[in-house]
Amino acid sequence: MNDNIKIAIDSRLSDLEITEDFKAELTQKILLKRKKPVRPLAVMAAACICIVIAITTIAASTIQNNASSFYLRYLSTEQMAIADASAEHYGAEVYFKGLRSDDIYTQYFSINKLVEYYGDNEIRLKAINAIKPFLQNTDKKLSDAAAFSLSILTKTYDNPNIYHLADGSIVFTLFNNYSDYGSYNELWLIKNDELSQFFAFGKPSMYITSIVLSPDKKNIAVTTCSNKSTYLIVFDMENGLISPELIESARFLLARDKKYEIWERIDHENYSGLYSDVKWIDNSTVEFAAGLSYKNTEIIENASVTYNILTKSMKYKLLP
Repeated sequence: MNDNIKIAIDSRLSDLEITEDFKAELTQKILLKRKKPVRPLAVMAAACICIVIAITTIAASTIQNNASSFYLRYLSTEQMAIADASAEHYGAEVYFKGLRSDDIYTQYFSINKLVEYYGDNEIRLKAINAIKPFLQNTDKKLSDAAAFSLSILTKTYDNPNIYHLADGSIVFTLFNNYSDYGSYNELWLIKNDELSQFFAFGKPSMYITSIVLSPDKKNIAVTTCSNKSTYLIVFDMENGLISPELIESARFLLARDKKYEIWERIDHENYSGLYSDVKWIDNSTVEFAAGLSYKNTEIIENASVTYNILTKSMKYKLLP
């Protein structure tokens, strides 16, 4: 285990009133999640626990304490793994106690995580009643999170952050626009009334910035970003296929034609950005405009790019 990760885990666990055995269990779960970013949702029955798991410690390192209003910058894989492992051990009561907290970050975190109990009818109904009061909260982040969560838990699916596919299933993210950069980097799917984690992006795609449905609603284009780069992937939802990362693909295509030397960075940052919203020009072709960087951003080539998911062909046109 990376020493820095172990120190971070131990420091967070030190604030929890838990046994050494559970601490070891938590650490192991976090390591497994780092190795397998996409895993089935584990849901345990709710237990009546008399202690509050300190959810605020999960977000403490990412919150600007002196901010005048709600502000979160980044939720890491390790922080999420701690929350998941705690809930698996103690049950959903962790999040119900979080809702009763006086801390807006704990409340916000709990509102979002209770969506994951969609498949447990008893917890789902209890969560609906517990979250409803937050619709009237004066903090817009909390009221918006409550509206979104209730749209899922009540099965109305009428929130604008829910995307309806042609087969009747829906796709969404949790922690919608929690950061200035975007939403948390996991896609969730409800199909045939069953919730599952559909896809989890790894570093450096730490934020989901947009989800764009194709006209026939059979494909989705998903943009993600770090604080340095932007990425685009297309999912063929009907056939369960995924495209290459398209901005990096465009960089390599243009570099070949321009005879630019190009290397893929170890951290996978591309230092390139979208200049316009991604759009579908037909059911199988996505279009975007981007600034493609070379030689550590010494050269920026502006290009309009199209990618056809059926022919797997990419074309570009240089822009002034």
